[in-house]
Amino acid sequence: LPPSIKKILEGIKDGKKRALFILINFFRSIGMDKDELERRVYDWNKKNPEPLSEGYIKTQLTWNYNKKIVLPPNYDKDYYKGIGIIPTEEEMRYKNPVNYIARKIQKKENRTNFKNSK
Repeated sequence: LPPSIKKILEGIKDGKKRALFILINFFRSIGMDKDELERRVYDWNKKNPEPLSEGYIKTQLTWNYNKKIVLPPNYDKDYYKGIGIIPTEEEMRYKNPVNYIARKIQKKENRTNFKNSK
């Protein structure tokens, strides 16, 4: 996972609603199974000093699953800084967390294919 997403998953003090928006859109964009997504979101919420209500999370999940998949906000947006998450230099080379993870997977596959072709 991108460092910014890992940092959010540790729990945050401020900006939990924006963080939830980021997490849901990130996990859906990478094709995470609905049950796994929900488990991760509820686990994350327990780590927050003041958790969001389960009703709020359920509403956001239900609403989001009735919409098309949308990428999480780009790194250059204030969503991350506004919740105290500063993307790393490496992350800033990519547009958003989905691009970050896609490139990491692609690089890993290229290395594996190269090793297997020898």
